[in-house]
Amino acid sequence: MATTQIKLGNIRGPQGPKGDQGATGPQGPQGPKGDQGEPFKISKIYTSVSEMNSGYATDGVEIGKFVMINTGSLQDADTGKLYIKDVNSYVLVGNLNGVQGVQGPKGDKGDKGDQGIQGPVGATPKITATATVDATVGTPHVTVTKGGTDAEPTFAFNFSSMKGVQGATGPQGPRGEQGVQGAQGPKGEKGDTGATGDTGETGERGPQGIQGPRGLQGPQGEKGDTGPRGPQGPQGEKGDTGPRGPQGIQGPQGIQGPQGPQGVSGATEHVEITQYDYDRLTYAQKNNGKVYFIE
Repeated sequence: MATTQIKLGNIRGPQGPKGDQGATGPQGPQGPKGDQGEPFKISKIYTSVSEMNSGYATDGVEIGKFVMINTGSLQDADTGKLYIKDVNSYVLVGNLNGVQGVQGPKGDKGDKGDQGIQGPVGATPKITATATVDATVGTPHVTVTKGGTDAEPTFAFNFSSMKGVQGATGPQGPRGEQGVQGAQGPKGEKGDTGATGDTGETGERGPQGIQGPRGLQGPQGEKGDTGPRGPQGPQGEKGDTGPRGPQGIQGPQGIQGPQGPQGVSGATEHVEITQYDYDRLTYAQKNNGKVYFIE
């Protein structure tokens, strides 16, 4: 029987269901080692996004390099943003500033550290002190003013109301010693000589008679000239002490002398004293660093 071949063309039936996953093929051979990649590097840090955009064309950063924003504040949303330089502009890649974590628990107290080495001896400061005393009367007090520097401090002591009220006149003092005798005064003028009586005629000289009794003393002759001063006689007995004169008024205060050398710092000594004894202190004794309280 003869066979007749009939060409029906490409008859495509409906798509069948997806087949099962085939088994994994064997691993292929390892490819050649690639070139060394460049390490991650931030080429430039800007303080703001606007500064970065303004410097795109002139900052010298190559295409494909990274820049970062740091505004100086962790609370700023732009701080930590990472950009890459594209052919036309900078493109944001991400933010390197992570989210702040939760506060952790307080750690245990650490061990005590070793004793540190002895530090160098500090310089001895040069201290300058001045003092003034006014002439007011009242309750004594002092005002201290500190100035200068730590290396050369100054202290100004202003004493006020250190002078007490005028005291009553003291009692009569004892009589002073007898003074030495003064020099003799000048010689007085000689008095006038009286008139001389008439001289009688001289008779003849008779024979020497026997010596008669002594006659009456004749009148005193004229006073002769004062002879030279005799030697100093012995000093007489000491006379009684005369009464003490009244208290004189206090003289004006003398000018302040030059400042003495800095003394060793110590506590101020307080001295109770009567007005009578205070008035008899010298200027140096009144300014020797002690504080006097008038009783």
